[in-house]
Amino acid sequence: MGYNDIFSRGVSKIDENGILIIQSAPSRYIVWTLVFILGLPLTRYLWKKGLGGNFAPGFFFALFTIPLIALPGLLHEEILCDGSSVEVATGFWFDPNVYEVRLPVDGVVTGFNTLRTSEGNRLVLNYSTGDSVAIAMPELMAGNIDTLVSYLKTDSR
Repeated sequence: MGYNDIFSRGVSKIDENGILIIQSAPSRYIVWTLVFILGLPLTRYLWKKGLGGNFAPGFFFALFTIPLIALPGLLHEEILCDGSSVEVATGFWFDPNVYEVRLPVDGVVTGFNTLRTSEGNRLVLNYSTGDSVAIAMPELMAGNIDTLVSYLKTDSR
C-alpha cells in the first residue's frame, strides 16, 4: 500500500440490486484525524517557540479545516455504478458535486487508461465496440480504479 492509497482507499460492496457502491474506507478518516491530532500540538509548539515564522500559526489554524471540512466531505464521497451509468458524489459537505455519466449500452469494457488534463484527472474506459468514455476521476475513484473496472468487465448490466 502506497502513500496515496492511505488517502484515497475505499471500501466497496455490491448491494442486493447489483449496484457497486464505493465509499471512503475507515483508514481515510483515521489518517486525517491523526494528521489533525498530531499536527495541532506540533504547530502550537513551533508557534510558541517562534520557529517557522508566520507559517507555524498559519498551519495551526489551517489544521482546523480537517475536522470542519475534510472529514465531513469524506462522509459524503461515494461512487455508484450499475453497469449502465456511473454516479459520483464528491465535493465539500456544504457544496456537494454529484454527476452521472451514462455508459454505452453495447459492448464490454476491455481496458482503461488515465489522463491528466487541465480540468483534472480522467478515467477513460475502452469498450469492445471501439467506444470510449471519459469520467472525471476524484481521489476516491483513483484509489479504486481496479474495483470499478473489474465490475464493469463482468458485464454487470
